[in-house]
Amino acid sequence: QRVFFVTVEIAPEVERSLRKIASCTIKLHRIDKGIVKTEQTYKQMSIVTSSLRLDLLVAKLSGLSRQQSSFLIEQGDVKINHIIIRKNTKTISCPAVLSIRKHGRFLLDDCTKRTKKGNIILEIRKVL
Repeated sequence: QRVFFVTVEIAPEVERSLRKIASCTIKLHRIDKGIVKTEQTYKQMSIVTSSLRLDLLVAKLSGLSRQQSSFLIEQGDVKINHIIIRKNTKTISCPAVLSIRKHGRFLLDDCTKRTKKGNIILEIRKVL
């Protein structure tokens, strides 16, 4: 059994036109969105960084080099708040959602804490 969701605006069109996928007959049911429970689990993390520049954060969160991170960004594999960003020098402000294709989604919660040397202590939750 597979489940998918569509917005209210396109639901009538999906109901009218979607009958089969490949050789599988489809049964569509409308449900109240209040019934659906979206419970996510997170891994709490803290990283120390010198700036909130996108290529630096992608490198730290993915374990890649800055050069590899820049390539991912230019390819369109990185999103900030669900918007593709292709500029590796972009500075992120908290709170934000940072998605890195094949590496996960990260919720940047707090970037107000500093170390004695002035670096940023970034509080992050990784969606599991």
